[in-house]
Formats: sequence, C-alpha cells, structure tokens
Amino acid sequence: MATSITHFNNSMLSMEDRPEIIIDKQSHPISIPESKILQLLIKNKNESIDKNTLIIAAWEHPDFIGPNSLAVAISNLRKILKHDNIKIINTPKVGYKISFKEKEKEKEKEKEKEKEKEKEKEIYQENISPPNNYNKLMDVFSSSPTQLLIFLLLTYFILNVIHSWVII
Repeated sequence: MATSITHFNNSMLSMEDRPEIIIDKQSHPISIPESKILQLLIKNKNESIDKNTLIIAAWEHPDFIGPNSLAVAISNLRKILKHDNIKIINTPKVGYKISFKEKEKEKEKEKEKEKEKEKEKEIYQENISPPNNYNKLMDVFSSSPTQLLIFLLLTYFILNVIHSWVII
C-alpha cells in the first residue's frame, strides 16, 4: 500500500502499513474501506457524496458487500472522529458529507474571545475607576511642595474651625 498521510482538523489519516486515524497522538486503527471512505469525504469536505460513489470507492465491487456495510463503516468512523469534533452528516436520500472546523477558524474565534475579554476588562476598570474628586486630590499631591503646603495649611485651618464649632 502506498505511503500517505492526510492532515485534517487536528487529526491525521495515515495509510502506512495499516490505516489509522491519529488524534492527539492517539492511534485509532480503521479498515481499508473506512480509510477510503474518509479520504473521499475529506477531499470533498462539506459536499454530499452519494452512497453508491462511497461504496465503489471503498469496496470497488458493490455486489460483494452487505446492505449495511456502508452504514457500519460510517458508524465506526463517527465513533473515532467525535474525539476531534468532526461530524459525518447523513444527507437524506443522497449520501454523506464530513463537517469540521478548521484550525484557522478556531484560532480566529479564540482571538475574538480574547479581544472580548480585554474589552470587558477595560469596561470593568472604567466602572471601578475612582471619582473625579479623587483625581483632583491626587493632582494636588503630585504638584509642587509650596502648593502642597498651602493645601495642608488650609485643610488644617478648616478642620480647626469645624472642631471649635463642635466643642462650643
């Protein structure tokens, strides 16, 4: 059998020695007809392929297989591919198609989620930012020593006046 590896989504279809699907470094052996079905589905991603075409691609002679052979092969592939969020979808009265999210689309969605989180953080920080009076007070403390001294003397004077009223 010819050496070939097909990459799709986060998985690989290896046709070396015995056909297998490798997902997250874990090997899942499959039959030769299942590998041929999967190759055809991957090649025609998101397009429905009629059942007869899949049967001929997998077994070459449809007369020698049982009526449920294609359904069993699809079921076996589905059990394995669900580990990578890949779906083989039945198209009524037509056949099957494969559907999966490509890595690039997943990365774009992750970037969008990160941007949304950053926006949420900015909104949160804006909502918890100190009031304007606090900022004005901080400006006073960061100004020249003379201005700070005047501010403290005035504050001391005002507090003494208030204190004297309370005592009386």
